[in-house]
This record gives sequence, C-alpha cells and structure tokens, in this order.
Amino acid sequence: MDSPGESFATESRHLEGFPSLAHFISKDADASIFRSFGELGARNLLYLQSHLNELDIQLKRLDREDFDNRSRIAGLKISAREALIQEHQIRSLKPPPNRSLSAFKHFFARKDGNILLGDDENLFGDLEHPTDLVSLNTSEDDRLNRFLRYTCGYCFRDRRRKPYPDLDIFYYSDRAIHLTGYIIATILSGILLVGAMLCLSLVYARDWGLRLGMVALFTSLFAIIVGLLTNARRAELFGSTAAYAAVLVVYVSGSLGPPGPTGADGSNMT
Repeated sequence: MDSPGESFATESRHLEGFPSLAHFISKDADASIFRSFGELGARNLLYLQSHLNELDIQLKRLDREDFDNRSRIAGLKISAREALIQEHQIRSLKPPPNRSLSAFKHFFARKDGNILLGDDENLFGDLEHPTDLVSLNTSEDDRLNRFLRYTCGYCFRDRRRKPYPDLDIFYYSDRAIHLTGYIIATILSGILLVGAMLCLSLVYARDWGLRLGMVALFTSLFAIIVGLLTNARRAELFGSTAAYAAVLVVYVSGSLGPPGPTGADGSNMT
C-alpha cells in the first residue's frame, strides 16, 4: 500500500482545472455528472424543423423538379431524426443521486474556490439547485441497496481506493453492498415463509377465522416488504403476493399441517 505522502503525490500530478476534474470523474461511475443542455437541444431541434419545413415548401413549390433540393431534404430529414433520437436518449437519462451530487459539489466547489476558472466556473450551472444535470451511470439498484448505501455507506467503504486529501469523500464497495442486500433478502424470505408455516402450525387446530387471519397478516407483510425493499413493478408485486398467499392457503387447507386433535369417532376436530 502507498504511504499518504505517495498518495498525495500521485493525486497532485493532475493539474487544477479540467485534468483534475476529469481524473475525479473517471475514478467513479457515480461522478459521471454532466449538463444535458436541454434548452440548446430543443433550440437545435426547432432550427432543424424550421429549415426542413422551409425546404419542404420549396420542394412542393417546384413540384419535385429540383433534384438537389430533394437530396438536401433527405439529408436534413435524416439529421433531424438522428437529433430527435439523441435528444430522446438524453432526456431518458436520470439525474444524479443526491449522495453523488453532494460529493461532486464538494470536489468542484472547494473551500479555496472552484476548480475551474473564467467562463468555465459556471460550467455545470447552479450546483445548489441543479435542473440540467444528468448521470451517465446507468446501474440499477433496488431500494434495499440504496438504503444500505445512504445509511451505512461508510461501513462498506473501499479501503483500497484512496479518498481525496482534505475532502470528506470516500469510496464504497458496490459488491459488498449488493452481497449484503442479497443476504438480507434471503433471510427475510426464509422468515416470511418458514415463520408463517410455523405460526400456522401452532393455530392449526383452531377455527378457520384465525387461520385465515394469519394468512392475511403474513400476505400483507410479504407485500409490504417486497414493495418497500425491491423495484418490483405493480404486476410483479401482485404476482409474487398471489403465489405466496397460494402457498399458505395450500398449507392450511391441505394435509401439510400437523394433525389436529381427534374426536371420539377418530375424525380430526377443526
């Protein structure tokens, strides 16, 4: 492992300005935050559409007699469609998470002044109230992993990646967070299934109302946990909850549970 002096020397090789900022962005996918320039993109689309409309009018006026205009129309049509597709792709990008944006602001706007000078000082606009920033990090996280990252991120910090000196920025291990999320989800799944069967076994000899109430309770608990801790869509949530409820109903109504007390004629008393 490098000593603190060597680590600081390595970081100091990058000049202040674009080299240092580019090095910071390249070290972490969450720092890939840029402006989408939505207003400029919309203006470019309007210019292209206006130009295309003008040439279309000329083309109709000449009654398709000018081959050059038709060639220009075809080329501009392709350019307009490509620009429209690119604008759609840019608008589909999500804004940066608050935690990543906070770290980016800490690095960009330091105590001794912004890292960029001149006209580029406002390159990213108002970082305190960002409205035009997008993140190139397309990794999908469920709610459980986001909860672990935002509340326990420091516990999963990657000690192999040196933080920046004099900045309250550290890197966490995505692999450790995902592994912890899988373990928690597995434990909760086992508790909801085995625990429900155990509780239903204890009330197996009781009346049907109590057993159905237990099924409704555990089914509701299952739906709440799946809805809060995962990114399951509405249809997926309904499907998984129905499957879970079906397992419990089969367990209650079938012969999978423990036998109840028998009466004088040898039949089970329910």
